[in-house]
Amino acid sequence: MYHLYLYPQHMPPMDKSNLQATLPQLHVKLILVLQTKLLTWVLSVQVHSME
Repeated sequence: MYHLYLYPQHMPPMDKSNLQATLPQLHVKLILVLQTKLLTWVLSVQVHSME
């Protein structure tokens, strides 16, 4: 869960609703998960093509 700590300085002030405060975190988390899956897939494809 370390990546959630990269974002708080960019978050809006906490006088907004909880939903608005949580959405950016979920968005960033989703992007990081997708990037990790994509990177893993690309690496596995490269390894298979080298064999």
